[in-house]
Amino acid sequence: MITLDIEKIISFYDDKKKEDHYHVSAITGVTGEDLGAGLIKHYLQSTNHDVETLNENVTIGTLKGNRLDRWILASKNGQKCLYQTEIKNWSSHSMGAKKIDKDCSLIELVERANLMYKNIWIEELKNFRDASVSKVFSKMKPPNDQAITIIPLVCFWFPINPPTNGNKLEPFFELECNSDNFQKVCIFSMSIYLRSLLNNGKKTILIEAPNIEIRVKQITSMFMN
Repeated sequence: MITLDIEKIISFYDDKKKEDHYHVSAITGVTGEDLGAGLIKHYLQSTNHDVETLNENVTIGTLKGNRLDRWILASKNGQKCLYQTEIKNWSSHSMGAKKIDKDCSLIELVERANLMYKNIWIEELKNFRDASVSKVFSKMKPPNDQAITIIPLVCFWFPINPPTNGNKLEPFFELECNSDNFQKVCIFSMSIYLRSLLNNGKKTILIEAPNIEIRVKQITSMFMN
């Protein structure tokens, strides 16, 4: 388990400070997928789910073809589902993106979340604009061939929310999709979730992030002040 400083991580990815820009890609390379998976697990547990992040690769069952980032198993009230998850750490430092201050107003946050929704999702086609995201609709081979409900899930860093939600920002929501394999897709926003925790007085949280732990220990063992 690792401790996240909520305020600092929001500022790092959303405030778009010049001094951070040169380090975002490198730091995300070390922390990215674990950060997303750890925050999804933290959120689902907060909604009374039992959650397990599985170690198996998320593939179509062959060496070639689309791959995703994590299998996340969640259960509640006897109902189980397996999320085949794609994690995208696109932030204010990404190409063409704009900053969104840590202390921005709710109105500004909603406007940005609605804009990102329109940039990512084609409402008429019920699909994502970017092929690197829509690959989440590929039929992946579940670990141990489990006969269980599989749901595609995309985890974004940036705030994203449907305009139909009005001023109610939800970190986790689902959309009907146009796919041969699935009827719906779930979307999770790390930025919105962390901001909601900060607004509720949380300064730090513990998340499961085994790869971050290993990598940080390795770096600190090799490079010391």
